[in-house]
Amino acid sequence: MPVRSGYLEAQVGASSLAGLYAHMEVGARLTEHLGLYAFGRATRQESMAGGGVRYTFGW
Repeated sequence: MPVRSGYLEAQVGASSLAGLYAHMEVGARLTEHLGLYAFGRATRQESMAGGGVRYTFGW
């Protein structure tokens, strides 16, 4: 049974260590338990990006 749904999360905030930051994450659920996601995060000092596979389970 196809579940296909997605999400978008965006944040802007402040941290005592990094100062101001922006974070964005997008994801898609391919099946009931399997999804893909990608993210990006930026501060004044650095930026990073990544992605992965998410497997969810529960009762």
